[in-house]
Amino acid sequence: MPNSDSFIPEDLFVGEPTIEVRWRLQNGALPLKNRHLRAFTARGVSNGLDSWARQHIEWTLGEGAVQEPDGVLVIDVDSQGRAVMSIAPFEPLPRLSAELLLNRSSDEPDQAVESEVVWLAHQGSLIALTDGGKQLSGVNSLVFDLAETLHIGVTLAGHEHAARDVAQLGDGDECFLASDEYGIVPASDFAGAQCERFDAYYRKLIGLAKPDRRDR
Repeated sequence: MPNSDSFIPEDLFVGEPTIEVRWRLQNGALPLKNRHLRAFTARGVSNGLDSWARQHIEWTLGEGAVQEPDGVLVIDVDSQGRAVMSIAPFEPLPRLSAELLLNRSSDEPDQAVESEVVWLAHQGSLIALTDGGKQLSGVNSLVFDLAETLHIGVTLAGHEHAARDVAQLGDGDECFLASDEYGIVPASDFAGAQCERFDAYYRKLIGLAKPDRRDR
């Protein structure tokens, strides 16, 4: 990918995406925008592409969020650093078991940022099924920071132990997926009060997002 600081992508026709981010919208606004943008920068994009994304978000929302105010903001970047930004309809994730949530997050191709992470609640603490080698995405960094605020201990478990940890879930344990696109998604077989707690915090925070009313 080009690293020129002056590179500003203008070609709307990109090849096979090497980077794709999908950020949930709410009421025509982008909640957690600063968290999302920090994670976007961490993907190693050029300064020019980073600036382009920051400048074009509000324009894209103003033009496209009228029809999809609760849709998904999508940014695709190809191997040459060309990018396109669009808004797609939001389609809720079906209820999935803890094992299927783990399989889903394990298939993520992004090498720099984990946009979907499975979290386990066990004996009053949280276990994030990530080895810490990647930066957490916007929603996952929110979960981590909320846990610290609530004085809930967090352990980062390596992916090589993830399947074992999920298989050992028992009575009173919980599991949820934290996703930039889908928010907090409790496992169908291991949901409970902790899942509800983090889902409520997430929904409250994104509900505070307001559309940018500046003239465009």
